This record gives sequence, C-alpha cells and structure tokens, in this order.
Amino acid sequence: MAVLKILVWLSILTLWCLLSLPAQSITSEPAPVVAPTRSSNISSSRCIPHERDALLVFRTGLIDPRGDYLSSWHGEDCCQWKGVRCSNRTGHVVELELHGLKDAKSSIALWEGQSNSSLLGLRHLWSLDLSYNNFSGTPIPEFIGSLNNLRHLDLSNSNFSGQVPPQLGNLSKLLYLDMTIADGLHVVYSNNLAWLSRLTKVQYLDLSTVDLSTTIDWLHVVNKLPSLVTLNLINCGLRNAIPPPVHVNLTSLEHLRLSDNEFVSSSAGTKNLLWNLPSLLDLDMGSSGLQGSIPEQMGNMTSIMRLYLGGNNLSGTLPSTFRNLHSLEELWLYENNISGPVSILLNRLPGNSLRQLMSNNLDGTITESDLGALANLKEIYLSDNSLAISLADFIAMTVVPQDRNALSEIVDYGYSFNDDDVYSYTDSSLVVAKGQQLEFTSGIVYMVNLDLSCNILTGPIPAGIGKLGALKNLNLSWNHLNGTIPDSIGDIRSLESLDLSHNEFGGEIPAALSKLLSLSRLNLSYNNLTGRIPSGNQLQTLDDQASIYIGNPCLCGPPLSKNCSQTGLPPASPEGNEDGDDTEHQQTAGHLEKG
Repeated sequence: MAVLKILVWLSILTLWCLLSLPAQSITSEPAPVVAPTRSSNISSSRCIPHERDALLVFRTGLIDPRGDYLSSWHGEDCCQWKGVRCSNRTGHVVELELHGLKDAKSSIALWEGQSNSSLLGLRHLWSLDLSYNNFSGTPIPEFIGSLNNLRHLDLSNSNFSGQVPPQLGNLSKLLYLDMTIADGLHVVYSNNLAWLSRLTKVQYLDLSTVDLSTTIDWLHVVNKLPSLVTLNLINCGLRNAIPPPVHVNLTSLEHLRLSDNEFVSSSAGTKNLLWNLPSLLDLDMGSSGLQGSIPEQMGNMTSIMRLYLGGNNLSGTLPSTFRNLHSLEELWLYENNISGPVSILLNRLPGNSLRQLMSNNLDGTITESDLGALANLKEIYLSDNSLAISLADFIAMTVVPQDRNALSEIVDYGYSFNDDDVYSYTDSSLVVAKGQQLEFTSGIVYMVNLDLSCNILTGPIPAGIGKLGALKNLNLSWNHLNGTIPDSIGDIRSLESLDLSHNEFGGEIPAALSKLLSLSRLNLSYNNLTGRIPSGNQLQTLDDQASIYIGNPCLCGPPLSKNCSQTGLPPASPEGNEDGDDTEHQQTAGHLEKG
C-alpha cells in the first residue's frame, strides 16, 4: 500500500512540473531547418568508391595521348575528374563525356583495340558521350546495351565498325542516339532494325552513313517511334521504295533528313507516309533518286518550312496544291527536270519562300502579272534554265529594303531544336555565290543574293538596279544583256560580288564602281567594253585583276598591258572627284575603312 502511495505522489509531482514550465516552451515553433553548407554539398557529391574503381578499370583500356581527359583521373573524388559528372544529391556518376576535341585533333583510343565492360558498375549513368574518338575499327561494345538508365548516347565519328549490336534496343529510356559516321574508313551496318523499334521514347535519332542497304522495313520500324522529333538517315544506302504506311504514328516528327540515298522506282508517289506528317518542319530528300512528277499530296504538308528536293530526277511542273504550303520558307529544286513556263511555277508557290530552281528546264518569261508572286521573296536562284526575262521588268518590281516589299529580306539559315530533357543544336548552310562561299548562321542578319546567270536575259540593265540597297551578290553572267553598265550600280554600297561576264555590254566601265568599298570579287570578262579601266580605291585591291577584264579587246590601261596614252583619254576616277588631292584622300580613307 505504501508503494502505491509513492507512485501516486510521483505522478502528481511530474504533472505539476510540466504545468509549471513557461507557456512559450510548449507553443513555440520548431527550430528552422539549417540549409546544408557548401562543405556538406561537396561531401554529398563525393563519388561512390565502387564507381570510382569502375572508372579506373575503364581507364586502363584507354589511351589518351595528349592527356586531355585521363590525366585528371586520380585522387579520391572521381566527381572532380574531367568528363565525369556526379549527382549533387546522391554522389552517383550520372554523366561521362569523353568526346574528342575535333578542332584540336585530340581523342582517346582503345589500348590494343580492347574494350572492357567495367562501365556496367555505373548503374546510374544516364549520359555517355564517346564521340570524335579513335576506337580503331573495333565493334561497338555490346555491354552498352546493359546501361539501362541511359538517356543520351553519342557514339558518332569514333571509328567504330561492324554490326550495330541489337542489345542497344534494351535502352528503353533513351532519348538521344547519334551514331553518325563521317570518316569513310570503317563501315557500321545493321541488317535488321527490330532493335530500334524498342526505343519508344527516343526523340533524336541519327544513323547517317550507317549501312542500312539490306533493311526492307525501315520506315515501318521508325513509324513505331511516336516520340521522334528529329530523324537523320543520310547516306544510309536505303534503296527500297518507301512502303505505304498503315497508320501514321510519327505525330511529333519535325526534322527528317533522307538525302543521298538511292530509292528505286518512283519514290515520290502519292501513297507516302511523308506527305501526312502533321508536325513536319524540314524534309530533306536531296540526291535520293526520286523520279517522276511531284504528287499533289505533297500539298498536305501544311506545316513544312524547308523542303529540299534538289539533285533528283523529278519532272513535270509543281502541282497547284503547293499553294497550301503557307509556312514554306525555303524550296530547293535545283538539278531536276522541272519544266514548263516559269510563270506557272512562281504562281504556285508562297510568295516569301527562298527558291533554288537552278539547272532545270524552265522556260518562258516573267511578265508584269507574275511580279506579285515575287513581292516578298527573300532569295531566288534561276540560273541554268532557258528563261527569257525582261531584266528591266524584273528589277522594276524590286524596291529599297525599307519598303519591305522586295528582294531585300534577311535570311537566317541557322535553326535550333530544343528539348527540356535533352539538348540543342544548330545548323548552318553554305551558299556559293559564283566564286565565294558564304556560311549563313544566326550571326548574319541581313543578306540578299540574286543569281540569274545562264539564261536568255536580254536588254540593258535598268538604272533601277541601284535601288537594291541590300544586295551583296549579283550574278547576271552568261546572258545576252547589252547596253552600258549603269552608273547606279555604284549606289549598291553593300555589294561584295558582281559578275557581269559573258554578256554583250559595251561602252566604258563606269567610274562609279570605285565607290563599292565592300567589293571583293568582280568579273567583267568577255563583253564589248571599251576605254580606260577606272582606277580607284577598291578596284585596285581585287585579286587576279587581269582576269577581271579579259575578253574585252578595246579596254586599256592598268592592270592590262595595253597603253591608253595614244588615245588622249584622261585617267578615269570616281564620280565627283576632279581634284587629284581629293582622290588621294579618298583612297586613304578607303584603306582605313578596310583596316
């Protein structure tokens, strides 16, 4: 009984002590959570020991002649090694980027052509980049297909060879796969693409130059990849006619490149999966053996922005359904057998698309009623056809860039594909403007090219040519233009390349050409020009000057050997410069601008 009394008193005493505590200690908020310090972050990202060991074993099979990567692979924390990235949260290795440095000609190689599977110890690896290395023609390691968490795999341009291991089809989480081969020294091939159909999440797929010549169902396979955004199968030896699809699953596909293949039969047929892709922005089937007429079903590609069909054997004219391609910005049809009146073709295209129509069988002329089809045109290339265009009418419809109504828009050929989970890339395009190669990227924001060479243009160049204030490259060579070269060409201050060769121009070369301070290439050869060759700032800096004027027997003066002293002609000088000192001042200013 005494024990029971003691327990009761102890309980009362405990309750009294609790009630006597300050109220704040009971009701106060819990202490704030302290954010981890920088040192705790570093310790949490320190690599896992067995993953460090796996990397060290992998290193033993590699050669790094320049020490760009592997020289840093020492010490306890592999997360600090070059090319290795760990998760800040778990410390696991998640990225391994050992891509070669292309510009520095630096790459890693396999020791005695052997590879080991130690990377299987990196179970959390989601990105593996071995591009631009030299693996000496060894097969693609099969063990890569067991890295089940991979999202990004880049094996491009690394001198692998042999069959694509079907084990890659086990990478069910893969979003990006690039196996491009560019060296031409080794062959990577796949006889059966069944493995590819299991990569249902892949968004970017590039198998360019992988030999797929024996695959007969490639389109049915890729049609099972509903997440695809970009598909590149350039120069893969695809030879079978594209089979008609049962159902279109490629609803996300935006960029499709199938150039440099050799499809048999008429691959541009009416029943074609490609004409019904709802999101397609770019289609490149250049030099792919396409034959026959262009089907009307191509007009179903209402989202298309860039269409490349050059270098094929397409014939006939454009179907009227091309008017439906309101988003079209670039159309490349060069080196085909497209025929018929050029006016019909121009009126079947959206007014703002760049048009590469060289080397076809177009004929006829561009009349005044056709000029509206060119009102918002960015660039046009009509060389190597049989056009009989009135150049005066053609130039008449062009106005200065500020009017936003002519051949004066800027072309940005660079474009990007961005994905939240993956990566971005940019492309650039090369354009050869009769002697100089231009690379258009996002850094160039204002460019115009006009190429009407190798046609049947007649008459003089109208004075209105000077209104094309944004023109940088003008090529009117190999026509039947006559009259004199107008002084107004000197008003095109941005002009860099001017080719008027192989025409029938007469009279003197206008001194106004000396005002073209940006001019780097000039060709006036094989005309009927006469008199003294102008001197002046820019004309004296051009390369191979004698060839500029060859084929004009009545020209004289430097740089030609023919002397003009007997003619009594005064030295030609830029317009408005009658004072020799003033001319010298302008020459000095011109050189300062160049510098």
